[in-house]
This record gives sequence, C-alpha cells and structure tokens, in this order.
Amino acid sequence: MSFEKISVSPDRAPSRWLRDPQNLQFRPSIPCLLVAAVLLLPSIGCSGETAPAPGDSAPAESTEPQAQGQDGASQGGDTSGMAPVTSRSAAVDSDPSAETIQAPGAIFTMPSDWVQQTPSSSMRLAQAEVPGPAGNGTLTVFFFGPGGGGPIDDNLNRWVGQMELAAGSEPSRETFEVGAYKVTWTQVHGTLKSGTMGGPAEAQPDYSLLGAVVEGNQGPWFFKIIGPGATLDAQKEAFLNMLRSVRTP
Repeated sequence: MSFEKISVSPDRAPSRWLRDPQNLQFRPSIPCLLVAAVLLLPSIGCSGETAPAPGDSAPAESTEPQAQGQDGASQGGDTSGMAPVTSRSAAVDSDPSAETIQAPGAIFTMPSDWVQQTPSSSMRLAQAEVPGPAGNGTLTVFFFGPGGGGPIDDNLNRWVGQMELAAGSEPSRETFEVGAYKVTWTQVHGTLKSGTMGGPAEAQPDYSLLGAVVEGNQGPWFFKIIGPGATLDAQKEAFLNMLRSVRTP
C-alpha cells in the first residue's frame, strides 16, 4: 500500500488549513482503495446490531389465554372441568371446626356428618370431607369477590366437562330461590376424566359431580362435590339443604 505526500502550509491557521482543499492532498492508490472497500463491506447496512441467522426469530408472545386449575389458580393448559375462571388474591379465613361456612355476604349450614377441613389451597374458601357408602367425596367452596368468578353457565359447563357422561345420561340443572339469593345447581354421572389440571392421574369410573352457583348481593359463591356416584346420590339432599340454608350474616 502506498500514499502520496501530504503538503501542509505552515503559515495557515489550523481551521483555515482544514477547510482548504489545497492542503488535503491525501490520495490513496487504487490498491489501497480496494483493500479498504473489502474491509468495510461487512459493516455496510449494519447499525451496531447483528443480523439474525436465517430461520432464527424472536419467540412470539403467547396469545394462549391463562387457564385455571381445579382451584381456580392461573395456569396454562387444558381448561376442561376447572373451577371459576378468575381468582382472588388471598385466602379467606376458615374454621375447620365450625358447623357453618361463612363467606362475605352469606352463611351456609354444613351437614352434620360432613367433616370440615382446613382448605388445601389458598384459592378455596372452604373444604369438607363428604362421607358415603362408596367412599368419601370432597366439597370445595370458592369465592372471588363480589361479581367475580365468571359467567355462571361457563363455570357449570366447565365442571360438566370434567366428566365423561355415562351412556344414556345427561347433566341435570335446576334453579331455585332462597330469599334474595338465587341458586343454580347441576348433577353429572359418569367417569371423572384424568389428565385435566387438578384431576386424578387415572380416570375414575362410577363417579358423580354436584355443582352449584349461589348468586346474591356480594356473591357469587361456588360449590362443588366430586366423589363416588353412590356417595353423592346419598348426599344429594344434604347438599341441596346446605344451599337452601343460605342467609345473610
């Protein structure tokens, strides 16, 4: 590489000298220009960032909605047979020895042979063991604040979807009122599906589900029992009596 001589006039001020093209006589040779062009090619069109390799791209933001587990906890995945579609931020205190279920805006009387338990999840307002001839069932109660929990039909249908219906059976659904409260309940017979969040590891045949949504001034409140079919058949009237017991604190 060769360069021709730069001629500088010493009697000129630096600023004038720099502005005067007569003093800038840098003339690189043709080989020099070719080498410089080759060295500059990789940076042309770049702005300090490395271009992605072919086929690479940033991961797309997931648009899949956040599903909820059996206790209403936010999780991704299958939503069939899950609890209410929203959640509350903190657990409500529950007394396992109490004979009532106390919720903001409502009180329910627990059947005398049901054993109230400390809720196993912060998403549960209350929990109880439901005894019966074919084995125990489990009652879970949810509350998500006034107006929380999502549409009633969505929740009942989601619970029904947790079961594979027995041949020839259909879910039953009825509504009744108790004072200022409205109760909508359903019963399903069949096989409790496996593989759903919060569901069993293996499918459970001859199971039933009793579910209810109680609407009121500060509700709704959500009730669900899952257990052996014979047990829930025996406890169905007790379940309905508990719902009929709803009253204002």
